[in-house]
Amino acid sequence: MTRNSSWPRIAGIAGLLIAAVATAGWRSPDKVVHTWSGSVAAEGDTIRKAPPWCLAAAQPDLSRFMHQKILMFATAAPDDSTMAEPRAAAGNMPITPAAQVTVVTDEATCRKASRALDDWFWTTAQGAGVHLVKVGQRYVILAPGANRGEFHEVAYTDSRFVKLALSLF
Repeated sequence: MTRNSSWPRIAGIAGLLIAAVATAGWRSPDKVVHTWSGSVAAEGDTIRKAPPWCLAAAQPDLSRFMHQKILMFATAAPDDSTMAEPRAAAGNMPITPAAQVTVVTDEATCRKASRALDDWFWTTAQGAGVHLVKVGQRYVILAPGANRGEFHEVAYTDSRFVKLALSLF
């Protein structure tokens, strides 16, 4: 029996389309009430989780999955109409060479991403570790626990962690 090599791409595109449709009708509340207990505040943090800030080593499967999904639409050809909507939902992400789409493991950068999510998602700072992918000069941030059903909420930012878009992933 031969294996259909296009099946993983078709399944991935179907998942992205479902997420894009769900994103189109979804509006993020101002803040999500999120219950997480961490350590006591330190150096300006309201609630601070101890390192690691980058979860790529602790949860490599989720980081790899995120990286692969982002590669699908970030590197798609300009005439690939199936990837236009996911790129638009990602804050009009420009087409980016695959070599510039990388999982971030730098703790200082992940900590900045975590603080950015604190400002956008939660009423109380969580100081949670994040999955972070750099796409050219932009970032895609996913914090485990920021979910809408089976989908993760992700933030798309510029290089200074200024929010460009929030969507479901």
